[in-house]
Amino acid sequence: MTTDHGRVGRRDLLRASAAGLTAVAAPAPATRPAMPVSTAVGRQTLLYRESTGGSVTSSRDGSVLIAEVQGVLWRVPPEGGEAVRITDWDLEATRPVLSPDGGRLAVGGYRGGGFHLWTLRTDGSGLRQVTDGPWDDRGPAWSPDGSRLVFASERGGDAVTGTSFGLWTTTDADGGGAMRLTGGAYEDIDPVWWPDGHSVVCVRAAHTPDGGNDGGLALVRVPTGGGPGQVLRRVGKGRLLCPSVSPSGRIAYLHLSGTTASPSLPAARATLLVDGRAVTEGEDLAAAPPCWLGDDRLLYIADGRLRLRTLGAPGSVRDIPFTARMPVPRPRRRPRPFPRRSRDRCAASICPPSRPTAAAWPSWR
Repeated sequence: MTTDHGRVGRRDLLRASAAGLTAVAAPAPATRPAMPVSTAVGRQTLLYRESTGGSVTSSRDGSVLIAEVQGVLWRVPPEGGEAVRITDWDLEATRPVLSPDGGRLAVGGYRGGGFHLWTLRTDGSGLRQVTDGPWDDRGPAWSPDGSRLVFASERGGDAVTGTSFGLWTTTDADGGGAMRLTGGAYEDIDPVWWPDGHSVVCVRAAHTPDGGNDGGLALVRVPTGGGPGQVLRRVGKGRLLCPSVSPSGRIAYLHLSGTTASPSLPAARATLLVDGRAVTEGEDLAAAPPCWLGDDRLLYIADGRLRLRTLGAPGSVRDIPFTARMPVPRPRRRPRPFPRRSRDRCAASICPPSRPTAAAWPSWR
C-alpha cells in the first residue's frame, strides 16, 4: 500500500477496497477486449473474458452468480458461459452482494456526483437508490434476514470534507434512513454481518498523530446493540481487507503486504486467509470480499478469472469461464487528412496530430 500507512487519507483507505482495484502492484495484463465487431450502424461490441479487479457474488446455493466486470454487472451461468449484462456504465456499480433469498442485489454506485447504495433485482430491473446526501457510502452487506444493510460511510460530518469512515445500518433494505453504528475514534470499513445478525465484522484502522491512519491492521466484531468491539485478528504490518463470514462463523479475508511507490496503489502482495490460515499462494487477487458458498467453498476473483475454491481439498480449484459482450458507440469518422506535404513545409505546429487507429479503439477507456 505504502511505506507509511499513516499517510493514507480516508478516501485512499477505501480506494482499493471499494473501488475494486486489483490487490497487487504488478497485476496480470489488463483485460484486452477483442477487436470490435459491428452489430449495427454506429455500434460495435467489446468482448471480455477476464476481469481487471472487480468482484463476484453468489446465492447460497450457487444458482445465481453476479460478476462485476469493468464497472458493469453481469449474470454468469454457474458453470460458465455467455454472461447477461444487467447494468450499464452509467451506474458504475461496485461490490454487488446478493440478498439471502437470492432475489435482490445491493451495490455501491456512483451517480449524480456521489457514491451511494442501490438495490436492484438480479435481472437488472427495479433499480432503487437507498442512500443519498453529500457523503460517500460504500461496501453494503445484507443482514442475515435480508431486512437491513450495513455499510461504511463518512456521513455525519461536514458536507464538503466528510469525516472518518464509520459503520451505519439502514432502517430497512429500501432505505428509510440510516443509523450510526460506529464512527469517530476509528476508521471502520468493509462491514459484513455475523450469522446471528447481532454483530458485524469490519476492518478497523486506528488514527495516527499526523492525521492519517494505520491502514487497517485489525478485524473487529462490533455488536449492533452497542458496546465495545472485539478484536478477532490483528497484524503488525501491511493491512487487512474484505472480511467475509460463513454461515458457521468462519472468517475469510485478505492480507495485503509489501509496498508500492504510490500511496494510492494497493500493496505489492495479497493473500487470502481463512481463520488465520493462508489458502492461496501467488494468485493475483482482486481487492474484493470472497463469497462463501456454504462453509467450505469460496468464490472470488484471481488472475482475472472467477474462481471457486473448495477448502480442505488439495487441488480442488476451478475457474468459471465467461464471455461478456458490451455494445458501445462506434468512434466518429476521422477527418480527411491534410494533403501530403514535403518535410520542409510541414511544421509540427500546423500538421494534424496523430490519431488512434481503429485497432486502438477498444482500449479507449
